[in-house]
Amino acid sequence: MDNAEIKRTDNIAKAAIGLNEIYRVFEEPELIPKQLPETRHEKTQEPSNIAQNTLLIGKKPLRIPLSKLVDDAKRQEIFNNEIQNQIGKLSGSNIFFVEYRGRKYPKEIERNFMLHTAHTFSDIPCLPITPLIASAIIAGKLPFDDYLSFIKGSMEWLKSYRKKPIMGIVVNFGYTKLEKLIKLYVDQGINAFCIDFDCHTPISHKSAIAQCYRILDEDGKSDRTKNSLFYAINVNQGRFIHNRTVVNAKDILSFGFGLDAMGKRHRAKFPSKETRERLGIKWTPLDRKDNKARLFIKTDYGYYKVQNAKDIKNYPHDSLIPLSTFTNSSQIHSSQVQHCEKIFNMEQLGLEAFTLRKIIEQEVPTKYLERKAHVDPNDVKQIKDFRESVVHPQKSLDEVFL
Repeated sequence: MDNAEIKRTDNIAKAAIGLNEIYRVFEEPELIPKQLPETRHEKTQEPSNIAQNTLLIGKKPLRIPLSKLVDDAKRQEIFNNEIQNQIGKLSGSNIFFVEYRGRKYPKEIERNFMLHTAHTFSDIPCLPITPLIASAIIAGKLPFDDYLSFIKGSMEWLKSYRKKPIMGIVVNFGYTKLEKLIKLYVDQGINAFCIDFDCHTPISHKSAIAQCYRILDEDGKSDRTKNSLFYAINVNQGRFIHNRTVVNAKDILSFGFGLDAMGKRHRAKFPSKETRERLGIKWTPLDRKDNKARLFIKTDYGYYKVQNAKDIKNYPHDSLIPLSTFTNSSQIHSSQVQHCEKIFNMEQLGLEAFTLRKIIEQEVPTKYLERKAHVDPNDVKQIKDFRESVVHPQKSLDEVFL
């Protein structure tokens, strides 16, 4: 559950509540556009994923760079209070993710501030996610050894605190670099991993997942994988670029590829004009908005357009959000409906995750997935092959956290 999206007044099926995700983005000054001058400190009414959006100028959020947040006690108080407020919304274990949005590595004091925040508010603090730096490494513009030094320094600093399990961040750098990164984690005793899919599907990253499992099992210690945690983040839900009423859900298939939990997608990648033309996709800005607004139906693993909700024949009876919420055409683009869409999908994905994990604990879920109308048979085959050749029997989250 993404706590930033949840209001205290939201009704969510209790069975869907598991791990609580808190995600904050820290920025370097060069990436923040020019804004109105700051005049006062206020709490935001709607919490944002941008950590610096904790101050308002009128109704517009003021984005404060990490370098200023580190030195300002008042801003830190507001920031910490906002996070504490979100933690109190749901019961369960909390995982706090920090993303550093910068083209160069943060200063040591800035890195330590992010790690301190993650350690303070998380049951399993995760190492920083650095998408711009990772992209530069993949493109050959930054040396990978500097990244390993940054990760190693972060781990050493976290270990100076009261002992908590640390979660390593896994990026698909390619086989050679990923081998070094995972071995560094294993050598440091880490067995919890957050895999950043960077808006790709689970199938596109199955090789990286398999590599993690192999390295954990390399010396014959199968108990390391049995006691490990694999968490997916920024997973592509499906081909929402198409103007189809329903598209195949891809994100839920993460559990078939050895992943134990799945978080939210916190960034988006849109196809270029050339890609859209090559795929024959034509849309207006309204089409793009309508294509993104979709409901996950666990009966058939389809993502249905919200604007066609009245035509959904198998709307779930276990949802605490009634179908009527999405069938009023005059309200289809309202902020309330958009909020309910996010809550509905978190609820239904959470419920299905528990069901699917229970099945996977006993067997390869081939027959179960074959009954889903919007699961590609080739995806089922790949899951079957992966589980039989790579993954040990699924463990329960209770086993991971006890």
